[in-house]
Amino acid sequence: MSVVIHQPGRFAGNVTGEQKDSSGSPTTIFESTNGPESQRQVRSGEAFTYPFQLKFVNAGHVDDVRITLYLFKASSGPAAGDIAKVFMNSPQRDDDGEYFYGVLPPPSKPGNRPSVPPAHESLGGEGRQKT
Repeated sequence: MSVVIHQPGRFAGNVTGEQKDSSGSPTTIFESTNGPESQRQVRSGEAFTYPFQLKFVNAGHVDDVRITLYLFKASSGPAAGDIAKVFMNSPQRDDDGEYFYGVLPPPSKPGNRPSVPPAHESLGGEGRQKT
């Protein structure tokens, strides 16, 4: 995943793919296995590709993907000011000052460079109001 950082800190991320049955109950098809060793210190303005290592836990067709990106203020452990941006098919929660929600963008076409979202939609951007 292509990421652009707007505030310094410690970056981490995870992804989950689920299949919903006819009653709407989810079954996890895959999840990332990114552990603490995949976290990295980042600088304001830094752009990079963050790989997700996936573990498939069930067979099935994924119809719901959730990507969560974290920016921690402290070099280890939680701290005041930590934020998370959650991308999903249809966000149904309001931003709360720590967690911010956005619609999952469509996948990039092979060979095309993904576009960078506006600063208020990027991790650590200013003006983090719900759009």
